[in-house]
Amino acid sequence: MVTRQVNEKKSLVIPNQSDVFEAFGDQLFRIKNIIDSDAIGVLDEITKDLAKIRTSSALTNVLHSFKTSLKRGTRKGGKIKVQPTSIARRRTGVTMGCKRIASGRPSKNKVSARKKQLRCLKQAVRNNVSSAKPH
Repeated sequence: MVTRQVNEKKSLVIPNQSDVFEAFGDQLFRIKNIIDSDAIGVLDEITKDLAKIRTSSALTNVLHSFKTSLKRGTRKGGKIKVQPTSIARRRTGVTMGCKRIASGRPSKNKVSARKKQLRCLKQAVRNNVSSAKPH
């Protein structure tokens, strides 16, 4: 590893080129051992696409896009967050997260909506449940 001083506070660590190539070769060898027949066709297409790369900037772009595609499946948090009031205003049967809200004529599939609780205090006491508020 080579350390280059960028400014007083930060130092940029540049890995040794031979170490990087050795680690990359080890990963290729590991992939070669686990590859199956379905992935051979995809690997052949990737090899043909890699043969088209002529410049270092094109190689850098390919490596960055490959890196982001690897990280895409490991995104933490799952869904995009939405505000609670927007969830409350949605029709019954509409999902809670970032999925698309269907518009137009509803589908023929019956969506089981949750029944509203009755406002009868007498029944709530009899069933030992909290009373629905009539506001």
